[in-house]
Amino acid sequence: MLRKRFKHRVERAAAITPPRGLMRKVVEDSKALQPTDGQVTEEEFPDVFREAIHFLIVKSLFPENHSFLPSRKVEKVIKHFVTYTADYRNACILICKRFIDHTPTNESIHGSARQCLVMYGITREIMTKFYGRLDESVWPESSDNLHSWTLKDLKQILVRMRLMNKTAVVS
Repeated sequence: MLRKRFKHRVERAAAITPPRGLMRKVVEDSKALQPTDGQVTEEEFPDVFREAIHFLIVKSLFPENHSFLPSRKVEKVIKHFVTYTADYRNACILICKRFIDHTPTNESIHGSARQCLVMYGITREIMTKFYGRLDESVWPESSDNLHSWTLKDLKQILVRMRLMNKTAVVS
């Protein structure tokens, strides 16, 4: 059932195009940044916009309270896309017949840098399950410059967290 909904949403999303001016806004906003900080160039904008739509599709398949954390580049595109309210709303309706809320990435909302990295790792893993291999220039293994953790490190943290939860329930 989930795969079927996913397939239908991907087909409908093929019709979504970026609103006029979005690319200019995203590129201007990220000029002072380094590529690792979420810089989006004109050349890569179409790929990053596509990945932002992919992110919204996956996010739409899960309950609204499920937290996802996009890559910095995807975050940059979505942050500006939502300011084109009619276009963003129409894209959401086309994808899944409902508005998809987006909370900007923020440690005060999403928890510590470590929790953000874990959430990013989980998001990346879920994206991989639906889309296969991810574009590493858009979805790098480590999306945070505070720590150079790899996806392998994040998986080990998740395993430890699951073990801690199991022991807490048994005790």
